[in-house]
Amino acid sequence: PAGRYLLEERKKGVFLIKFANLGNVGLRLIPTYLSYLLLAFLKANRLVSKKHYLILMSLGGHTYTGLVVSLLSRIRNKISIIRVAGLSRRTVRYRYSWGIILEKILYLLEHIAFKTANLIVTNTDLSNYFPSIDKRKIIYVVQGVDTKIFHPRDTKKMEKESIIITTVSRLSPEKNILSLIKAFALLKSKYENIKLFIVGFGPEEDKLKNLARSLKLNDVVFLGYKPPIKVAEILRDTDIFVIPSLSEGFPSSMLEAMACKVPVIAGPAFKEKKEWYEYVLLADGDEISIANAIEKLIKDAELRKDLAEKAFLKVVNEYNSELSKDVMSKTILKYLRKYAAENKLRINVPQLK
Repeated sequence: PAGRYLLEERKKGVFLIKFANLGNVGLRLIPTYLSYLLLAFLKANRLVSKKHYLILMSLGGHTYTGLVVSLLSRIRNKISIIRVAGLSRRTVRYRYSWGIILEKILYLLEHIAFKTANLIVTNTDLSNYFPSIDKRKIIYVVQGVDTKIFHPRDTKKMEKESIIITTVSRLSPEKNILSLIKAFALLKSKYENIKLFIVGFGPEEDKLKNLARSLKLNDVVFLGYKPPIKVAEILRDTDIFVIPSLSEGFPSSMLEAMACKVPVIAGPAFKEKKEWYEYVLLADGDEISIANAIEKLIKDAELRKDLAEKAFLKVVNEYNSELSKDVMSKTILKYLRKYAAENKLRINVPQLK
């Protein structure tokens, strides 16, 4: 709870930072985030004062967590590396009530984080999101997929009676699962053999279940949280994957579906990602557009195969997790050598091939 400043070590070198969950609606959300940032800063500072770290790095993906690392690094004369995977301001605009106010607060926090960080590791183009960012600090590292887990079925799919449509997502407003369920309802009268699997959980779960119940959609199946191995099994049985998000960073679930050779329908959040146009079928955020896209893939087996094949090759060749691990490791070692040289420290930094 808030007010306890003890660091809890759960695993060797892994520490838990607790904070008060004051609520995720209304103005209570703002003190929740601010309490997290304050306690994270105080506890991380205490940890750094006890142990000799040269590089501080945030892996959370949201810029406000990077703020803790970048500020603390400036104070403690360390190297800071922050990872940015989520476009935080756009996310809170859809996700929370009072999101517009929180968006303005996050803009200030992001400005400080980007200004004070030594290095920004990201998998997305930040130039439109934050035009004043120093591009010399940015290193692009692709989001990796573990292709040992996420891969197509070894044998040919068995012919089955049902057409399975799947989404893997946090169940929150910006993910637009509400429109996907409504789209499924529009299609159900035409295609009795379709099923919708929804993998994930979140604040809209009860609302979405009530919608499916009110529309008498018995073939909408809520599977809740599933570990990666189980997600991969579900994807291998999937015919069409849909990610209808209104706002999105760069979702692992889409890459995982592609690695399992499943054709993907992507929502309006992907209209800015022009490099993916030939690998997904784009849809607007409303239920009619989503339903039309799903129906197009149901009817056109060649298009399904073409999208799946092209996206599969792109992911395994460019988004394999081994590639991103290699780039990230070399980046950290490069900055460790730089820090050691500038501070005249004798450190044996290993060389990676």
